[in-house]
Amino acid sequence: MKCNLDQLEQQLKNTLSPLYMVSGDEALLCQEATAQIKSKARELGYDEQQILVYEKGFEWQQLKYEIQNQSLFSNKKVIELRLNTNKIGDEGSKAIQEIISQSTDDTLVLISGPKLDSSVQKSKWVKELVKQAVLVQVWPIDLNRLPQWIQNRANKKGIELTREALVLLVDRVEGNLLAASQEIDKLWLINGSGRVDVDVIKQSITDSAKYNIYVLVDYCLQANVGKVAHVLEGLKNEGVEPVLIVWALTREIRSLTQMAQKSALGSTIEAVLMEYRVWEKRKPLVRAALSRYSANQWFQILAECEKIDRQTKGLDNLNVWDSLLRLCLVLTGNFLFHSRVKKNVH
Repeated sequence: MKCNLDQLEQQLKNTLSPLYMVSGDEALLCQEATAQIKSKARELGYDEQQILVYEKGFEWQQLKYEIQNQSLFSNKKVIELRLNTNKIGDEGSKAIQEIISQSTDDTLVLISGPKLDSSVQKSKWVKELVKQAVLVQVWPIDLNRLPQWIQNRANKKGIELTREALVLLVDRVEGNLLAASQEIDKLWLINGSGRVDVDVIKQSITDSAKYNIYVLVDYCLQANVGKVAHVLEGLKNEGVEPVLIVWALTREIRSLTQMAQKSALGSTIEAVLMEYRVWEKRKPLVRAALSRYSANQWFQILAECEKIDRQTKGLDNLNVWDSLLRLCLVLTGNFLFHSRVKKNVH
């Protein structure tokens, strides 16, 4: 059967299936769904846990072995298989179908992975899983639903957010559910339950600078110029050290340079994305960025990062924040450092 997060709690009250799959790209919600399942399993005596990670070279026989190998100290165990991709090939498909058909009350198999696209949902193993086990589909919280999600989250802690406080909290977390959850937890620890107004939010909330730096990188890849300028200005106003931003941008640009070079040598984009373990959610962003420049051009952009790094150390008189904005705009494809770095023409 298929169920969403709202239905999972009731499903677990009714029965514990021998096999679950939690699928989605929203990390916090997926983690909470798997935690719910494991908590119910512990209540029913599943005391042992084994975690397997599907990656290059993974042996499906290992999963079968863990299921068949019963512990001397515990009659029940949870085996968690974490997928970094849902494209598991024929061997993986056969293995999961076999596990579904041979499930027992002594072993709970919990599979977690990215969102299932339409082609994967038509595969035999997913169809069999839906028929005989439980597929928990985790959908992202869009911006229209985010205020209500935050309000509900706060209400569970006994926190009553005023309208102005809610608006400010929504604006400050920039769509990051984990940051929102952490801020609500902090509000509860500091203030306890009760009414929270905008002044309390201003005093206690943090913008999670580390998160916003990564948001900045993704907005660059999205070519969202308005958001890039907004987030960068916010980081500047909060006193975030430019060296942290340079580090994050350089890391991303170095990866893009390496991927562009692999592609130039004949590898397909999909093979390169898999080799560099790009998450499904970020693949469209990375594809778009790679299409903007050639490998040689990416090398030139990477060289600019070194120059900006020198600026963070006071080795020249240029304004480092202006340089960071130019670098971000280059990533969006809307600015050129100099004439020899030209966007790809298709």
